[in-house]
Amino acid sequence: MRNAEASIDPPTDPFGTDSEAVSARKHPVRAGGSLPPGVTSDIFGSAPLVKSPPPETSLPPPAKVEVWPVAAPRKVTIAPLPVEVEDLPDEGPGFRWVRPALFVVAGLLVLLYAVPAFVMAGNVYPGTTVLGVDVGGMNARQATDRLTTGLVSAATNAIVVRDGAKSERISPERSGLSIDIPATVRALPMGFPSPADIWRAMTGGREVTPVVRVDSARLGEVVSTQVARAMERPMVEGDVTFDGLRPEPVYPKEGTALDVPRVVEAVRAAYLNPDIIVDVKPVEAGPRATRDGVNRAVAWARRAVAAPVTLTYGGVSLELAPVDIAAALSFEPGETGGLEARFDAAVATRGMRFVPEGEAPRDATFVIADGRPKLVPGRPGIGIDTSKLGAQIIAILSRQSGRAVTVPMTLLQPDMDDKEAAAIGIKDELVRVDMSYSCCQPRVTNIKETARRVNGTIVRPGETFSLNQATGLREGRPGYAGPAEPVSIRGEQGRDVPGVSVAGTVLYNAALRSGLEIVEAVPHESFLPPYPAGVEVAVSYPGPDLVWRNDTDYGVLIQATATDTVMTVSLWGTKTYEVTISQSDRTRFTSNLPVQGPEVGCVPSAGAAGFTIVTTRERVRLDGTVETPESWKTVYKPRAETVCPEAGTPG
Repeated sequence: MRNAEASIDPPTDPFGTDSEAVSARKHPVRAGGSLPPGVTSDIFGSAPLVKSPPPETSLPPPAKVEVWPVAAPRKVTIAPLPVEVEDLPDEGPGFRWVRPALFVVAGLLVLLYAVPAFVMAGNVYPGTTVLGVDVGGMNARQATDRLTTGLVSAATNAIVVRDGAKSERISPERSGLSIDIPATVRALPMGFPSPADIWRAMTGGREVTPVVRVDSARLGEVVSTQVARAMERPMVEGDVTFDGLRPEPVYPKEGTALDVPRVVEAVRAAYLNPDIIVDVKPVEAGPRATRDGVNRAVAWARRAVAAPVTLTYGGVSLELAPVDIAAALSFEPGETGGLEARFDAAVATRGMRFVPEGEAPRDATFVIADGRPKLVPGRPGIGIDTSKLGAQIIAILSRQSGRAVTVPMTLLQPDMDDKEAAAIGIKDELVRVDMSYSCCQPRVTNIKETARRVNGTIVRPGETFSLNQATGLREGRPGYAGPAEPVSIRGEQGRDVPGVSVAGTVLYNAALRSGLEIVEAVPHESFLPPYPAGVEVAVSYPGPDLVWRNDTDYGVLIQATATDTVMTVSLWGTKTYEVTISQSDRTRFTSNLPVQGPEVGCVPSAGAAGFTIVTTRERVRLDGTVETPESWKTVYKPRAETVCPEAGTPG
């Protein structure tokens, strides 16, 4: 190392630059004039120091200071210490094969995954089943075919609903329950499998739950009708009905009722689970109306239909006949046990016109021109304010005189505008149905009028068409002819003019052959030519009715025309189904002996044998989906021949 040179300069006074501090107080030593013994003034004295001359000495003078030379630092290299390593044992023959063996094992594992993966890719994984039906290894089309045939039994097994000793079996087909085969196939495990998929396929497979299609409206209807009839003790609510113009009391009665929504959910859960029985327990249900309340309503109803009501507007005067009033009246339970009357002015005034046609509202519709539907634009217009009119009529029905009302009018928008009509999918003729009949009878007039009233009707997706709602009461209404007669058809009571069942049968066959859902269609008691056996309907007012539902995704247009000898109905929309209808032979024939007619006014008639016929409808959607076939049995009673006595022959 290099030594620092010695300094010959005096040390620096650290206080040399500071100003002298001045203090009023003196150090006790310095304050006196004398110093303690042994203390010299050069230390504590106030007099300035006086340098003494250096003492004489015999020492030689100091040598001159010279810098001590230091050599440059030497580079030092530190060598690492030797490390002793033990000799590893020599690899034996087994150790040398470890690495290749690992590669072989890895390759085998890759092959064990890749080979079955490529074999399984694109098809349903092996071991896959749906309700026990094996579809493993199949492509989508093969799986569709296998499930369509293999699940028929499971899909059609009845669901058992039980209340103690009473039970009812629900048909899935009639209840709107079915297996959605295309959706089920889409849910099957396909594509390129993972190692876990391969392991599962090789060690037991998997069970896939089928996708169920549920028509909640149909299921609810079956539960509230078929099941309810079997399980409930019907509660009767107080009401008033009309037999012609005679009000009839319906007295209230206690009963039991099902919780329909809960039963619907239970039936839905039990579908495809044959081991599940749906247990139900009806609860007590009581009416709101009282017997006295019903009697008061009957007395009011007699006055209501005792005379017509006159409707006037802008110089036009039209009359509501008592039969029109009776058809539009209904009753609901009130708050204090009585019945409150309601008047459906829309039903009562259907077909009445108080303003010129050009001023009335019109829904958008279509006409068929050159074989194609052509849009007829809708428009707003002046129409009846039916809500106000109904309240006004109720207020005057108890009067014996002064039964006149000025019809309230308002601006009405079309129920279907042009934009909706254009987008509803009316483009294809779905079906055309004809039915012939004899000319020159009063019923021909009624067939023509019915065709005129339903022509141009558009039924939206999901909506229902009712013939009685579309035409309203026909007895005594403009356009209809002939006397109305009471009828009893398979337990339903009605009254109507002749010919309406012919129009209903043509409309029924058009809906049936288009694949639309039939909601209500009641055949005649006995077979009547020229009606087609098994596919005909009897229609009367207020029942039985013809009702069908548009269960497609598109609108349905009714085109109806009638001549003196034939009625034609075409339905237009977007084709959804291919429909096949087949029938069995007529079986189980029965007959009645001839009956003797009256001497006066006897009309001879040929009898008809009774028989049974089964009709089946099969529907296939255009995407290939096969709907569950529908079959129904029609039993016709025999009709006796009426023989009139010859003139002069005693009866």
